[in-house]
Amino acid sequence: MTITRLSAALGFLLALGSTACGGSEHASEGVDASDALKSQSGAYLVRYTPIPDPPVTGKNQLTLELTRAKGGAVDDATLEVTPWMPAMGHGSPVQPTVQNLGSGRYSVDDLGYTMPGRWEVQVALTDARVVDQVVIELDVR
Repeated sequence: MTITRLSAALGFLLALGSTACGGSEHASEGVDASDALKSQSGAYLVRYTPIPDPPVTGKNQLTLELTRAKGGAVDDATLEVTPWMPAMGHGSPVQPTVQNLGSGRYSVDDLGYTMPGRWEVQVALTDARVVDQVVIELDVR
């Protein structure tokens, strides 16, 4: 493979990865399964937007948009959010707070990262139908 083709292929893969892992500019259009994470059971689709993007050491925010895999916003979920750094085996001393914004949208505030690196944001969600989990992986600067 030539350098030009390798560069083009790498650029395509990077662009594909950034759209699959990011949030939505068109949140009101609903969650598209092609760029949303599936929950552990597959019952939910989760789209997220980190603020700032990319996340940085210190306090951050995360906007989540939740829908059922079969359609429909999840308006009444209880979310428990835990930041976790697997490589170091620790979480954050700050407990994030979650606010229901309506229409399946939730704001996670006080999301603290104590150092740069790969972090997981573990989201346990409960609504009237299911208890489930989704893990969002973020590279913190």
